Amino acid sequence: MRLSFPACVILALMYTWKTIRKVLVMSLKTPAQDPVFACCDFSSQAAGGCWAAMPASLLILGKGKILKKKLIDLIPEFNLIEDSALREKVLAAWDEAIKLGGWEVGDLEKIPFTLSLKDCPINLKDHVRGVTQACVSIEKIFKKIYNGKIKINRDSLVAGALLHDVGKLLECKKEGGKYIKSRSGYLLRHPFSGVALCYKHGIPEDILHLIAVHSKEGEGFKRTTEAIILNHADFANFDVFSLDVALE
Repeated sequence: MRLSFPACVILALMYTWKTIRKVLVMSLKTPAQDPVFACCDFSSQAAGGCWAAMPASLLILGKGKILKKKLIDLIPEFNLIEDSALREKVLAAWDEAIKLGGWEVGDLEKIPFTLSLKDCPINLKDHVRGVTQACVSIEKIFKKIYNGKIKINRDSLVAGALLHDVGKLLECKKEGGKYIKSRSGYLLRHPFSGVALCYKHGIPEDILHLIAVHSKEGEGFKRTTEAIILNHADFANFDVFSLDVALE
């Protein structure tokens, strides 16, 4: 029996998709423990379980959404960024930093926010939240007291505060039960690695500036208004934990 041209095209497309699907499924790990796919039968991909039937792009997208949701649950200040496109870029930068450093989202509650303090009592998550909230509070006070005389881009300030220490996920590592400086940390301090990572994800230059000059690397540089606020907020959240016991 001879098939019509449209029928031949349809069959060819079906065969091509079947082949591509098989390759993609074989190249990905089955997320058996992922709650999104808990309802799926992974016992027999050849038998046509929903894992085999689902396009790989949707699976990756699903896992990405889960990680971003975990980040927002842990650091709700991400939602303070009003520009949704910018918010997605900020989350994407954190996502990649976590993966490159070999961390899990939950590790943000364990990683010390600095290796400069012995037995640091504050984790990276709380430091980022503290700095971000401090920046937001300063912006509100300036806006109220100075009646618009100081121009502040709130989204840039919030994004910079959230990203200022994202490079620390590459700067440190866990070895022998202790958090120590990684080789990357010895070669590039977190403002450098943070800027490189964020540039890759399309973070605007005015925010890259905040990341670059928020610490001692910014000494001698002219800072924008947002960068000045971030610098002081960051060190206020650092210096109070480095006080001499006699001064407390």
